[in-house]
Amino acid sequence: MSEESDDIQTLNQVVFDKSEFASTTWKGFVFEVVDVDDNGGTTKALDPEQIEWKDKPIKIHVDEKTIIDDMQNENPDIKIDTSASEEKIFAQVTLEMSNLWNGMYYPEKKGKPDTPSYTQMDKRSGVATQTWKKYLHVAKRAGLYTESIRGKRVRAPPKPTAEDLKFIADFDEWKATKPIQDWIKRFPTAEYHKNQLSLFNAMKIMVINPERLKQMATTGESMDALEKIGDLMEDERYQDPRNESNILPESAMLEDWQLPNKFQWGNKHTKGAWYWFENYGLEGKPKVWYYVRKPKNKQDAKEIANMYAKKKWSLRSWSIAPDAPDIYGHDDPKTSYQVMKTDAKGKLVPTGKWKRANVWFGGARELTKGAIEREQENILYNYVGVIRQFVDTFGLGVGKQPDTSIWQQVANPARKATIHMDIDQIESVRQTLSEGMEGKILEFDDWYNYDATKPKRITFKDKEESIEYWKDAHLYFLLSLELGFRAEEAFTIIGEETDQVESKDKSGKSGVIEFANRDLMVQIYTRKGEKGKKGQKIHGGFILSEETKALVRARVKQVEEGMKQKTQKEADKFGVIKEYKGYTYKENSLVGASGKYTVVGTLNLPTSEIKGKEGVEEIVTARDKIREIFRHCYHTAELKDEYWYNHSLHSLRHVFAQYWCELSNYNYGFVARIGHWKTESIVREVYGQSQDYRTKQDMQDYATATPFKKLRELKKQREKIPSQAEQQAFESMGWGTETDLDVQDQKLREKIYAEGGEYYDVRLPKSERVYTFYPIGTDIQLIDKKMKLPTTIESFFKYEKKKEDADQVEGVQAGD
Repeated sequence: MSEESDDIQTLNQVVFDKSEFASTTWKGFVFEVVDVDDNGGTTKALDPEQIEWKDKPIKIHVDEKTIIDDMQNENPDIKIDTSASEEKIFAQVTLEMSNLWNGMYYPEKKGKPDTPSYTQMDKRSGVATQTWKKYLHVAKRAGLYTESIRGKRVRAPPKPTAEDLKFIADFDEWKATKPIQDWIKRFPTAEYHKNQLSLFNAMKIMVINPERLKQMATTGESMDALEKIGDLMEDERYQDPRNESNILPESAMLEDWQLPNKFQWGNKHTKGAWYWFENYGLEGKPKVWYYVRKPKNKQDAKEIANMYAKKKWSLRSWSIAPDAPDIYGHDDPKTSYQVMKTDAKGKLVPTGKWKRANVWFGGARELTKGAIEREQENILYNYVGVIRQFVDTFGLGVGKQPDTSIWQQVANPARKATIHMDIDQIESVRQTLSEGMEGKILEFDDWYNYDATKPKRITFKDKEESIEYWKDAHLYFLLSLELGFRAEEAFTIIGEETDQVESKDKSGKSGVIEFANRDLMVQIYTRKGEKGKKGQKIHGGFILSEETKALVRARVKQVEEGMKQKTQKEADKFGVIKEYKGYTYKENSLVGASGKYTVVGTLNLPTSEIKGKEGVEEIVTARDKIREIFRHCYHTAELKDEYWYNHSLHSLRHVFAQYWCELSNYNYGFVARIGHWKTESIVREVYGQSQDYRTKQDMQDYATATPFKKLRELKKQREKIPSQAEQQAFESMGWGTETDLDVQDQKLREKIYAEGGEYYDVRLPKSERVYTFYPIGTDIQLIDKKMKLPTTIESFFKYEKKKEDADQVEGVQAGD
């Protein structure tokens, strides 16, 4: 198969890439090697799924004395390299057995090859019939010869061509190949459709099939293999399909060179006819495709139409380019379009005539202008990640690579770490949500980005529907700040009480738990956390805000009342489903009426990514309404970063992370625990860069306005610490040891936190003590004694307090 394979040790494969007696179309063959149990030991054998000998695996060990020596003694021209691997020795012996069966090494008789009979083959091979027949069984399966042309020398196998390396266009056919199935069996995450699709897309752009990529991974030294596959990812191999033969004719374009509505459809996955879009993406909402520029003349139009005719894309260039073609695009040779003409005023108007043309259709790239300006390569790194997995399946470990290597897979800094919602903006969002719940916002603009010029107008069928959506968004917002759920998880929280407290395994159920002391916990089905052998399915989070508690209790009560109704029609008024498939329904939703955002009966099902399994099903139109509401809130709050609008729900998870990072003084372990991140390093790396203003603020807090005065006070405090002699005197007077005093002090702090009261320094005599009263909930040990531990949503970032320093106030307000 490969011209180099003669000089290469092949690992875990038996490779055949030479035969003078194969068919004219033969391109080589590869057998997988597996370990089999051999009477208590382990022996290498050809994979039984590919070939067996009399219902048993074919072992690849070849005895040098009883087979190789005897064969070479009978045929001095045969040279077997016994220093090679077992796999390669087996391949050599099989090939030579095939050559002997085809009459090689013996002179022709009467102008015809001297093909041996069974008896002659016993003599020529030097082994028993059953032995050489076993090798021929393999040779025939590998295509080293065919009975129809036995003894006829054809030619050596051809070198691999572009066609040999070509990707398999059909996804199901691609997935069914053995290398892909091996990858899926090896890695649990490879079972998910989106990861399979990523690898399929990558191979399509690289123009390579699974078998060939596997061969590259298992051929030669590992460093050479990594370099060759890395070059393959960088090589421009994918041919752009767009050219003058499949572009929509100019005469179909509307004024301003906009595509007619007929040739554009969809929402964020908008597709359209072959016409370039202006600048960095589709414009407007609904999004509209534009011509890159109006041609000056016919020659210029032809040059524009052929700007991609000779263009090829590499995996890297395709991943970062806004104008890269949709790899699932296709030609439609029967596209009909209305011919336009320029009227007397210079405007394009329809002529009423229709024509047909061959037009290429494809989807638009979902790359934002900001992402391109930041030179983000996250799409590329996703593809490199699944390729790393694939080659690792066959023993090619990538390991640590230089920063310049495409294998390095260092993702760009997370955008979520750079967005920030300050307390003023939080309050603005809450205010807008309140106005919506009061029926004051019956329609609004959907700002798909802050600078949108043509926002889509969002309306509701009536005032009641509008209020209900705003109420759902309000509860979603409050819950997000306390639970930190992922975007879609909130819509599958079950709004019924449960006694199945979260478990560390994959058991448990979503629901609401109210403890005897009135503490409230909401349990979430975290499908992302469930993945992997040790994944946890259910995570619980405490609700601290009294406002949020009241809303959760109200919905639980509403579900209880709805279930008591006699008919489903009456239960509908409570947003409750009474029965499902003949059983009492136990999955009524917490956010919104049951069946509004998630298909009934699927709230407690896993992700639907794994083919053949039932999964959770979202109701997209309703969930999009919530996204549109939040985009409106963000625009009102003057949040300008595109991330808020592109990830209108998921961005709240990152507000949650920043919220608790600030409140806990950047206790990453704590934030990781309550936010269900697997390790604190994830939180530290993404959110560890605290806001710049905190450096100056911390210096001010430590030094105070009069640092020399503080140093003098610290010295006085140190002078008050009892000496060893004084400590012994204290103990003799019954004042207690230092450890006793620590315990006494800790008890006092805990009492204040639980009940409120006066705090004083237990180490000082009563006559010198200063008593300070603190209200219930004050944590003297962890935070500034002048501050109260937040018990409601009103308290936000601990450091979002006014300072006299004007620069710092400006920094806080700017979100820096």
